[in-house]
Amino acid sequence: DLKNYSQHVYKAMTVELGIQAFLKNYEVDLIAMGTHGKTGFLRLFSSSIAEGITNHSKLPVMTVHI
Repeated sequence: DLKNYSQHVYKAMTVELGIQAFLKNYEVDLIAMGTHGKTGFLRLFSSSIAEGITNHSKLPVMTVHI
């Protein structure tokens, strides 16, 4: 029963740029992201958006394995 939250869809050239632009326009306490948790061989061919956000964000980032 969450009472104080909102959900937004934001459009940008990349996911990371979209999240950064969104954070400039809204007061945010936490970034929550779903992730597939790619490891090993699959990780060589695609970058992790959640990892990039976590490494570059000043805010706490909660990742949930889907």
